[in-house]
Amino acid sequence: MSLQGKAGRLEARLRPLPRDHPPRRAAVLLHPHPLYGGTLHNKILYRIAKRLPLEADTAALRLQFRGSGKSEGRHDGGCGEVDDVDTALDWLADRYRGLPLAVIGYSFGAMVGLEAGVDDHRVEMMAGLGLPVRLPYDFSFLERIRIPWLLVHGEMDEFGTAPELAEFVRGLPHPPRIEVVKGAGHLFIGQEDEAVDAVISFFRKS
Repeated sequence: MSLQGKAGRLEARLRPLPRDHPPRRAAVLLHPHPLYGGTLHNKILYRIAKRLPLEADTAALRLQFRGSGKSEGRHDGGCGEVDDVDTALDWLADRYRGLPLAVIGYSFGAMVGLEAGVDDHRVEMMAGLGLPVRLPYDFSFLERIRIPWLLVHGEMDEFGTAPELAEFVRGLPHPPRIEVVKGAGHLFIGQEDEAVDAVISFFRKS
């Protein structure tokens, strides 16, 4: 399927709930940096999307950022990609009228997703995996988060270790829940299920 975004058509994959099982919310899932191989087919996001409907009553829409895969447009370093997330949230809000929305992003997708969701009143909760805190990105928007949010992080993440992340979010008005995957790096190699479990648990309990 595709959504009409500001930069053109955006590829997306929806995993709804069974027909006889109404959802409690709908979430958009956002992949790592497209210039470094990130796509909506990322195996961690795929596993999250597969489990969310059945284990957390949450419909899951995986979005392909502009200029990647079958999505039109060109990579925009994060600015235009925020618009892509807005497009996906609008689509979910129209399909699942009256239901709260959520944002789940991985790496680049976490940066962009958290920024897009922070001021959207329809978004009730957010999660980020491998937030790359060492990158030169304006993270000041994190100070405006007032909803439940989760950060799942590899202890030895190459873009900011777990201790760096803890220091990074220290002093935020509404700090996140942090789940550290011990011994893991940015890609959670061999420990993907632990990262996925942390996200599913967060949504199941909320």
